[in-house]
Amino acid sequence: MNWIQRLSRYLISIAGYALSGFLLVWIALSQSTAFAQQKSVFVLGVQDVAANDDIRDGLREGLKWGGFFEGKAFKLTFEEAEPERLKMIMSKAITSKPDAIVAIAPSAIQAAVSTTRHYPVVYINVADSVDAITFSPEDTNASNVTGLTSNVPIARQIAVIKQLVPGARKVGVVYNPNDPASVSKIKELQEQMAKLGLALLDASAARPGDVGAAARSLISRVDAFYSFDDVNVTKSYAALVKVANDAKLPLIASNVNGVRQGATAAIVVTDRDLGVQAGKMLTRILRGTTPVNIKPEIARPLLMLNLNAAQKQGVVVSDALIKSAGEILR
Repeated sequence: MNWIQRLSRYLISIAGYALSGFLLVWIALSQSTAFAQQKSVFVLGVQDVAANDDIRDGLREGLKWGGFFEGKAFKLTFEEAEPERLKMIMSKAITSKPDAIVAIAPSAIQAAVSTTRHYPVVYINVADSVDAITFSPEDTNASNVTGLTSNVPIARQIAVIKQLVPGARKVGVVYNPNDPASVSKIKELQEQMAKLGLALLDASAARPGDVGAAARSLISRVDAFYSFDDVNVTKSYAALVKVANDAKLPLIASNVNGVRQGATAAIVVTDRDLGVQAGKMLTRILRGTTPVNIKPEIARPLLMLNLNAAQKQGVVVSDALIKSAGEILR
């Protein structure tokens, strides 16, 4: 091989390296340009819904997991209001052309879904006594909507009663007889408890101030208490907890706040975990996936225990249950 051939091969190899380097730089610049265009996320919530703050923190965590850092890759704007003002706020928000919308709780979901068919909507369907309406994924077939529901089946919620109190036969429940939603829930609870060999004994509390007396009327007739998101019970939960503690009767809740306020246990979906799960869905949307290609999800429940409450209510929690718990308050 003469020197001319060697020189030619050398120049060709140099050109190849240069081209490869150029391609790598071009790819990197393309990716950085995509993130340089900061995404805008608008979050709509119902005022005074307890889950709002934790869900918002979880959203940030879920987006961070997907490579979106607040202030760099996205800007999050949050507004909350009374249900009757949500649609007006939503109409104003879409004038700023957000890349995605997150709606927390049924009234906010309804406002978002009815206001836009163009912008992607991720709903987080949480139940709260502050928000009187309900939402089901079947309520909308809009192609711009997806999300997740936090509802834990009643059968799974009440199964923990048998786990904590194997000998339980009768369960006391306080509810507002003037609330159709609570009356309906009582009927469902009766059916589901019967399948587990449990009898439901109810006591009515037409006002928040009646909750303590209603609970006391059940003391001699029940082996445990169960609470759900009845408006009056929620407002006077401390009274129900006091009766359970004084009578040494286990109180099983249906949500995180119940356990935090003094119930022994509940099968729950934590609000932060809801936010994280929704944030991961949101990441896909911000990367270009359309909501119609993202199936609605059901949040992943866990066992939450309050060991201090268990001690006050005379409950001996097994090591197996403690090990299986996703969150423990001591």
